[in-house]
Amino acid sequence: MPVDEPGSNLGSLLNRSISDPPATAEEATARLHEAERRQGAAGSEDARATSDSEAAGPWVYVPAHPVIKDGAELAEYELRELTDGNQVLPAFTSVERLIEQLGMAQPWLKVRIRAVIDFMGGAHVAVDPVIDPAGWRWDSKELKKFIETFEAERGRG
Repeated sequence: MPVDEPGSNLGSLLNRSISDPPATAEEATARLHEAERRQGAAGSEDARATSDSEAAGPWVYVPAHPVIKDGAELAEYELRELTDGNQVLPAFTSVERLIEQLGMAQPWLKVRIRAVIDFMGGAHVAVDPVIDPAGWRWDSKELKKFIETFEAERGRG
């Protein structure tokens, strides 16, 4: 099934601006399963997927940082602008891909792809996208300042 055909669940997740975009939903699914296979091969027997986690899909890495809201520590996803101007939550199949696009200082969260889709809606998620090079990125100074501010706020709670 071509990615842009109606009924293609993964089609809405794909960013056509990546250097080698999948041509079909099946190819996109194969890439995600390959990422899951690599992750499973790197883990212990205890970390192997169960039927519940298989339904949740492979792990992805998303830009996120901690926030305190109403006294609770939460994670806040960070949207990014693609080269075509669309705002999405990028979901990367490896930490290396996340760093390649967002830099070493980028805070991130490892989550199952299904949780990201359920939270954001598929139209607002891009798998392994190319992020606008002119867009904002964390740098070490900003990250250090954020950590200091967050720790101070945490101490007040």
